[in-house]
Amino acid sequence: MLSPATQASLFAALLLGKVRGTWDPSEDARRLGYSNMTVTRVIRELSAVGLVAVAQADLQRFLEAARSSTSIDGKALGVASLDETCERIARAYGLG
Repeated sequence: MLSPATQASLFAALLLGKVRGTWDPSEDARRLGYSNMTVTRVIRELSAVGLVAVAQADLQRFLEAARSSTSIDGKALGVASLDETCERIARAYGLG
């Protein structure tokens, strides 16, 4: 099961349509209030479950979806904390 920080980062990427290309997870992490260490964990978790491929340019890492957004299952996302995760994303992006 993915950690709440990883869930929030993934949901933000899904909601913003970023999973259709390559994205920098640190941008969303800053908006969600996460540290650089948390970003590292997010990248590691998403990669470990096969949801993303990691590319690196200098010191910056980028993610690319390894699966389509429609094939990401609830089990990988750990839907137990879905409400809290969605609330955090909504606050970070001024949606509620």
